[in-house]
Amino acid sequence: MVGVLIGLLLLVAPAAVPAGDVEAQVPDALKVWIPWVLEGKDKRACPLAAHGGERLCAWPGRLDLDLTAAGGLFAQQWRVYGERWVPLPGGRDSWPQDVHIAGQTAAVVEHDGRPALKLGPGDYALTGRFVWSKVPDGLAVPPGGTLSPPRSGRAAVAE
Repeated sequence: MVGVLIGLLLLVAPAAVPAGDVEAQVPDALKVWIPWVLEGKDKRACPLAAHGGERLCAWPGRLDLDLTAAGGLFAQQWRVYGERWVPLPGGRDSWPQDVHIAGQTAAVVEHDGRPALKLGPGDYALTGRFVWSKVPDGLAVPPGGTLSPPRSGRAAVAE
């Protein structure tokens, strides 16, 4: 009977430790590895979403679009709480050009099949433009945030 009680105690004890005390349980010799293990996955600094309790580390602001027959402009604010990939409007057929972060040129790369920037913690004002010879049927926009109606009246497609 004592063996059963000890086994149950061992099963329940880890669940009873508050989340903030998890690092305290890591042996000192292994604590130097915590940043490496959590790289790209550490969401402790990220706020909780209103529904579901998921931590969101990149919060999009309003996306402004000004689209014409020859191309378009976009502007969007982002708040990032940990290093994250931030998706941009557009896609392979409508790749964003001249993307800037607060006036500084930014290198756009493909991540998860769409244009994106890798950003560290902070507040960002992103701008860019599109160039096309034929107006696309739709324009992929990042999920979340608020989409201002395009000035040209053409619809954007939220993903």
